[in-house]
Amino acid sequence: MAISFNGYALVPKRGCWVLQKSNHPLETTLREIESAIDAGLYYAALIVALTVPDICAALEDERAYSGREEYKNWYRENLAGRFPYMSDDAAYSLRCGVVHKGNLRLKMKGGESPRVIFTLPGGVTVHNMVIEKSPIGKVLQFDLVQFCEDVIEAARAWYVRKVDDPIVQANLPDLLQLRPRGFGPVVGLPVIA
Repeated sequence: MAISFNGYALVPKRGCWVLQKSNHPLETTLREIESAIDAGLYYAALIVALTVPDICAALEDERAYSGREEYKNWYRENLAGRFPYMSDDAAYSLRCGVVHKGNLRLKMKGGESPRVIFTLPGGVTVHNMVIEKSPIGKVLQFDLVQFCEDVIEAARAWYVRKVDDPIVQANLPDLLQLRPRGFGPVVGLPVIA
């Protein structure tokens, strides 16, 4: 019996070897999140993880556009089931607060502004929990590593479903990616383009 590994690569991941689909531009972004976690760069990992719904929503849009509604739609379809205590509005607020302001206070319509807390490795792991009443008000609590892994798994599952989508394939070449041999007029030098 022959086993084919076409389209897959054996890569080191957190101390062991894992068989993964070969590189495509989105996979490079997802591996950057994993590398940031491994290096203890939790804030960097969180920022990139929070942009993944934007990236995927733009990849499946004919104009390669993603805004509030596209982000929320992608979140509802791909991530909401993993985070039962976080609405699409809360997810978008978290993304905007962290990426643009370095802030974990959710700005919600209707007056409620819960705080988000991420636990880090080395302590007690708390994931997907709501504290309704605390000294700082309502709190949504996640384990940062698990949060990022949930986003990565959702994006990989989405890509498997969309790999043959002509719009996604048309938009992939423009996705920010590492280009070790250069790009455009810059040849022979590694670039991000």
